[in-house]
Amino acid sequence: MSSKLIPILLFLLFSLAKATGLSSRIAQDNALDQPTVIFERVGLSAEVVCTLHAAHEMSIPISYNETQKRFRCRAQPLKSTRPTSDRINLHDKPALIAAIARVVREREEKEMDKLLRTISARIEAVQKRKDEAQRAIKEEKHLKIKVTRKLFELLQLIAVDLVYMTTLDEQANLVLQVEKTQISAEGRPKGAVPVNFGIVLFPGFQALDAFGPLDALNTLSYMFPMNLSILAESLDPISTKSPLQVPNIVGSDFGQSINPTHTFATAPPLDVLLIPGGIGAMHPDIQSAIDFVKKTYPSLQYLITVCNGAGIAARAGVLDGKKATTNKIFWQTETAQRDAVKWVAHARWVVDGNIWTSSGVSAGLDAVFAFMAAIYGEEVAEKVSNMLEYERHRDPNWDPYATLAGLPKE
Repeated sequence: MSSKLIPILLFLLFSLAKATGLSSRIAQDNALDQPTVIFERVGLSAEVVCTLHAAHEMSIPISYNETQKRFRCRAQPLKSTRPTSDRINLHDKPALIAAIARVVREREEKEMDKLLRTISARIEAVQKRKDEAQRAIKEEKHLKIKVTRKLFELLQLIAVDLVYMTTLDEQANLVLQVEKTQISAEGRPKGAVPVNFGIVLFPGFQALDAFGPLDALNTLSYMFPMNLSILAESLDPISTKSPLQVPNIVGSDFGQSINPTHTFATAPPLDVLLIPGGIGAMHPDIQSAIDFVKKTYPSLQYLITVCNGAGIAARAGVLDGKKATTNKIFWQTETAQRDAVKWVAHARWVVDGNIWTSSGVSAGLDAVFAFMAAIYGEEVAEKVSNMLEYERHRDPNWDPYATLAGLPKE
């Protein structure tokens, strides 16, 4: 093929490429000895160019510039290596288009495969980074758990140390308290003292009647061995609320409850029995408490009543022929229940034999301290009152409330 025909063939190739939607640019490279063709890559690959050239029985060496994104080839007539049967007539436009389409499809398939491989590689890389991040998070979580456990163990050790230190402080305080409650040899009781105490409760008992003397006895129990039994008709909680059908005029719902330890039927042997007063002491359904007092009194060492609890003891018959006092507000009602009792109106408390009876409510504390002074010694009673920071009334005849109630002196 003559070198004069090369420009003509390249012109025809340019026309066919343009007719099939492909573009190219023909330029002359003055630096080369022979004409050079530069094909821009606008959908036209090296395979397409080679196919076009092979179809026209010529082969052109082609190189691709990655930077410029262009094909560069030297138009040089070479001997075709393609079989004659595979050659495509340049003028057979359908066959030429089909050949180009096949090459383009193959190229696209290769590019798609390459793209898929690239995407897969990127997915694997992302998954790898994700796995590494998850491992790092897991390791960090485990580290946090370890740190938390160590911190918790440290806090436990600190807590143990604090408890130990607190225990030492408490022990020191306890020793100090014991030292404060120690009774001198001269102040200790000369004979045996009571051990088993009991308190009779009923619905509507007065709280201070019960808890005032009990708190003093609680403190006494740090100095002497003592047991307490809380006695009632049943083991149901006993409330300070009045059992009488008297409505609260301001609508209050207020009271406290205490759980009995024994019923009247299961009461253990007692040395001392305390009977508080209260609205419930005037309730008709109090007979079980009266019967228990009547049954138990003969075996008691001492009996203590507070406020109108004396009325329960009076109805039990244990005050007959004895001096006694009671609440001054309910004086007329209480004293009318038993004429055989020698009622003393002006008295904070009265002692007759082994029975201590006190005036209303707070007078129970003074009666209990008088009981302690008589049975355990004045030093004991003074220590207990000082620990409770309570100023005792030492005169049993001090009773301004009898005067307030208008009661005559005996």
